[in-house]
Amino acid sequence: MFFEILVFLFFGITVGVITGLIPGLHPNTIYVMLLSFIPFLETYGPFCIVSFVVSVAVTNTFIDFIPSLIFGAPEEGSELSVLPGHKMLMEGKGYEALYLTVAGGLFSTIFMVLSLPSLLWITPLIYSFLKSYVHIILIGIVFWMVVSERGINKFWGLAIFFLSGFYGAIVLNSHLSSSMIFPALSGMFGLSTLIMSVSGNPRVPKQSRKTDVKIGKKGPLVGWLSGMLVGFLPGVGSSQAGVIAAQVMKAKMKDFIIALGGINTSNIIFTLVVLYVVGKTRSGLAAFISQIIEIDINMIILAVPVVLVSAAVAGLFAMKIGWFLLCRISSINYTLVIKLMIGLISILVILFSGFYGVLVCIVGIFIGIFCIKMNIRRSYMMGFFILTVILYFTGFDNALYNFLYI
Repeated sequence: MFFEILVFLFFGITVGVITGLIPGLHPNTIYVMLLSFIPFLETYGPFCIVSFVVSVAVTNTFIDFIPSLIFGAPEEGSELSVLPGHKMLMEGKGYEALYLTVAGGLFSTIFMVLSLPSLLWITPLIYSFLKSYVHIILIGIVFWMVVSERGINKFWGLAIFFLSGFYGAIVLNSHLSSSMIFPALSGMFGLSTLIMSVSGNPRVPKQSRKTDVKIGKKGPLVGWLSGMLVGFLPGVGSSQAGVIAAQVMKAKMKDFIIALGGINTSNIIFTLVVLYVVGKTRSGLAAFISQIIEIDINMIILAVPVVLVSAAVAGLFAMKIGWFLLCRISSINYTLVIKLMIGLISILVILFSGFYGVLVCIVGIFIGIFCIKMNIRRSYMMGFFILTVILYFTGFDNALYNFLYI
């Protein structure tokens, strides 16, 4: 049994590397495909299944920053890494940005494992208390973000938040909502950045391998807390939680990059905890596991070494693969690379989402460019998700959707 679990673990790491490097290919896609192989997988037992799906999820969180950093092609949960990561890339510090995310993932994983016993006890208490105040918390955070801006930026920040929010309300409540998230995020955070970059005829400087940066407590702590916020606050995703925690703790750019590296990784364990103690599925991973096996304390215990091994191996792979690509990016025509990435992402949008996905993506591009032109923080575009959640928990969602005819 131990050997089989180990085989599934390393197979999962391999699949996680592939899903991380290919923009638009999310682990959730793999989980959907696996549902067709349930009879085959059941012959190996639930421990092997958990080992595989958890290792895929963990590995993907480390590797998927690479295309976001180099090409500006984010997946859900890494979209806010595009701006600070790309900025460091253009300063010749792409490897340092990658190092920060990997360090954030590793530290947050360790924090989550150490806090696991207390989380098993306290999670149901906090969850039952917070679920009635989700909208109040989110409204407070948005208010905090706006107030912290200077002058006219307060108006533009709020305008972009509502613009993105109404855009999200329409997209997320359409009959094709499950396939529209990728084109929406690619348009707002990926293609808008690439289009603005190519218009400036960018040249990527030679990348330095220097990483003598101190990893303070704030970045990993923000990532750890944000990973739990995703589970505690229904409807709140990884990037939204990162914005909330970063705003509360006044995290600087490098701390924020560290936090983004840790949010999704720490959240993997926490979503399993939530599934076990509350019975709620807060991620594609948890939803898949809940459909095929009954989660118990033994599965939680198994997940701990699987997460630790996967994080260690994936962190090493991320640094090796990332440096290999970074060494070559400065010696090629980056403008051509950007154009090719624009073409690739556009093709993926067409393949995965069709005609409606193209329309959604185009609207997202205009919103993203508008945000860049106004020099407003990209975090306001997370209104795409946050406003929808606020409307749901305040009970105004149906009135708005009836008004918009969706």
